[in-house]
Amino acid sequence: MTTSVCTAAIVCSLVFAFGPGSARAERPTPADSTDRPPDASESPFIEEPTEVERSTASPEPRDESQSWDATHSWDQHGSWVESNMWDRMESWVDCSSCWPKHLGGGCGTSLWTATADVLLLQRSAARSQPILFVPAIGIDDIIVLDVDDLAFSFEAGPRVSLTRRLHGECSIEVNYFGLYGASASAVRDGNPGILFPPGVFVSTQFAVDYDSELSSTELNYRHRHNDRVELLVGMRWVELVERFDVVGAEVMGAPTPHYAMRAGNSMYGFQLGTYAKLFEHGNRFSVDGFVKAGVFANGAYQRTVSIGNLGTVVAASDDEDHTAFLSEIGLTGVYRFGDRWTARFGYQVMWIEGVALAPDQIPFTNMIPFTVGTANLQTNGSSLYHGVHLGFEA
Repeated sequence: MTTSVCTAAIVCSLVFAFGPGSARAERPTPADSTDRPPDASESPFIEEPTEVERSTASPEPRDESQSWDATHSWDQHGSWVESNMWDRMESWVDCSSCWPKHLGGGCGTSLWTATADVLLLQRSAARSQPILFVPAIGIDDIIVLDVDDLAFSFEAGPRVSLTRRLHGECSIEVNYFGLYGASASAVRDGNPGILFPPGVFVSTQFAVDYDSELSSTELNYRHRHNDRVELLVGMRWVELVERFDVVGAEVMGAPTPHYAMRAGNSMYGFQLGTYAKLFEHGNRFSVDGFVKAGVFANGAYQRTVSIGNLGTVVAASDDEDHTAFLSEIGLTGVYRFGDRWTARFGYQVMWIEGVALAPDQIPFTNMIPFTVGTANLQTNGSSLYHGVHLGFEA
């Protein structure tokens, strides 16, 4: 009995000394709660993952060249996080320097931009000048046709452009357009006859044809000034060629009166300009504008040949170097319907001053039969072109 009591006392003493009470005493107090928690490697209670767990866990970090794929990447702390491949790719190129996207090469790795438009332009009539008369006895001759009665219709022509982006701020562009079919005509009858100056040109009928061709080639250097404006400086070559023909009625056994005038202008010079983004709606639609103006050296000429009522042929010509001026302004609506394609629609006006127009040469050209023809070139003409354009850009 005594032995049992002693044994129990010893057991109780051991439990009191080393049991749960002592474990609680060793726990940190609230004052110790700021201590750094033990690392995973220091904790004896964290087990190493098994081979199966390792196979299903995130892969080991790779080198920098393999640090991303289409959906995931390693962050700087070694954690496997979601990411977007295209966001990373956009950081390769500074797209903020690529405005306008449809001018100067766009963004990304694309360096070339090509544009093809169809122009539908109308040329203004030449200045007023009577050219056909019905003679009246005792009073002034009756005017039956004036040059400004010859109205040009809208004519279609191509315009193409190729732009090479040098870097985010600068680009070089080449532009070309041509209008080859601008024409106006009229037919007038008279009894007993119609007079056409200069000289003695008489017929019961005259047919008048006025044709004009215009072409332009540009080489421009463009610099992005800010997010909305690009500045332009370049060289331009403009050709304006006109033909003016007056043909009388055919009479059996008699020569047909014919007056043929040719006038040409070859203009070379420099121009300044600007492109501006005027309006933008999202990433799909925008309205852009441009202004260009230049001073040109104009090598102008005129060539005239006439066949009178008696069959006599008279020729005259003249050449002159002169200064010409050209200005151009336009608006273009741009709709982007794909990553690389845009549709374009706009309106533009072009004014040319200081050129030789064919009808303007008539009063200053003497073609009287049986004499030597004389001509004085007039280069004070002007012409206005306006209309719409429609096309695509790639």
